[in-house]
Amino acid sequence: MLVAASPDAADAGETACSLAFAARVRGVELGAARRQLDAGGDAAALRAELAALRAQARPPPSCRKP
Repeated sequence: MLVAASPDAADAGETACSLAFAARVRGVELGAARRQLDAGGDAAALRAELAALRAQARPPPSCRKP
C-alpha cells in the first residue's frame, strides 16, 4: 500500500490517520477466492417476486400505447 504523508505540520493529524490505516491494512490476510453458490434458492425466489411486482406495476391495456 502506498501512503501519502505530508511534511506540513497542518496535515499532521491526517498523516497520522493515514499511517495508522496503512498499518491496519498491512495486517489483513486474504484467503483464496471462492465461488459463491446459491444453496438456498434465494435468487429464484427473488426473481419470482420481481416478476410479480412488475406485473402489478404494468398499466391497464387501455392506458398502453399501441
